[in-house]
Amino acid sequence: MGLLWLPLVAQACDLAPVVIAAGTAKVGDVVVNFGEADDSVHPSAWQGPLRISKSGAPACSVDSEVSIAEQPVMYGNGVLYVSTYSGSDDRVYALDTQTCGILWRSNGFSAKPVFKRDRLVMDGKVMLIDPACRPLDSHHE
Repeated sequence: MGLLWLPLVAQACDLAPVVIAAGTAKVGDVVVNFGEADDSVHPSAWQGPLRISKSGAPACSVDSEVSIAEQPVMYGNGVLYVSTYSGSDDRVYALDTQTCGILWRSNGFSAKPVFKRDRLVMDGKVMLIDPACRPLDSHHE
């Protein structure tokens, strides 16, 4: 009897862009309300407060430090990555959509973040994302 060797392939997190329409986004069974938009016709930022509901459960509120959200917003496996700004200080937050808790917060940076399959790039600095879409950098300021 021969042995069948199957290579173990670590799958990368598959983050998907979140489309925000009329201040709300729906991704699978997750609904996110981003609050009031900066412009009703062509919004580019939302004031918050962010409220998340999952599977029709009552919504929870995200900490008020996560405000002035802008694109890109990404979602994968129960984690919502939200880009924010305040003046020239941009940040990205990883949020647990089940609890509305902050899993991770970036240091401040000044350029648009770029999401790739298993990483987030901010001003040339890289934060790796594990296969479960959780941030591998446990740094909190």
